[in-house]
Amino acid sequence: MTRGTVLLVGMPFAGIDLPNLSIALVQAHLRHGGFECHARYANLDLATRLDPTVLALADGGPMTGEWLFVPALHGGSVVDDDIEHYARFAQGALGEALDDAVLDRLVEARDVCTTFVDEMADCIDWDSYDAVGFSTVFQQTLASLALARRIKARRADLPVLFGGASMHGDMGV
Repeated sequence: MTRGTVLLVGMPFAGIDLPNLSIALVQAHLRHGGFECHARYANLDLATRLDPTVLALADGGPMTGEWLFVPALHGGSVVDDDIEHYARFAQGALGEALDDAVLDRLVEARDVCTTFVDEMADCIDWDSYDAVGFSTVFQQTLASLALARRIKARRADLPVLFGGASMHGDMGV
């Protein structure tokens, strides 16, 4: 007999070349404690939909992963000022300007990311879970919050938990 069923989610943008150790460890701990525990590596799901240049910037670029999920979390569309602000920020962080073709791919990727979060919210049977946990490190926070918001819109009573480096100390307050 299980104590409940938990889904652990790793949202984009975590690397796709190594497993998410934190999800694996928490999953093993929960199973040892009598919970049924599933894992969803959503970062792998999205990686198949994005241009490799976008993936590289999102995984290790100047807050690109977070910037891509702003519309998914807050709604609305990309405005020119937002694009220009990001381009200036990226240039300062990278030491070189992003060319217009890369910026165009990033803007397109924002739409892909919003659609992706909507589809994630629709494709999972949230009624089959007693709790959902998100593992968040850098570049995953806004994507996780965007999906959590959609989950709560469907099941306000479902506990949604966050853990990881983005939730540590002052960053998690």
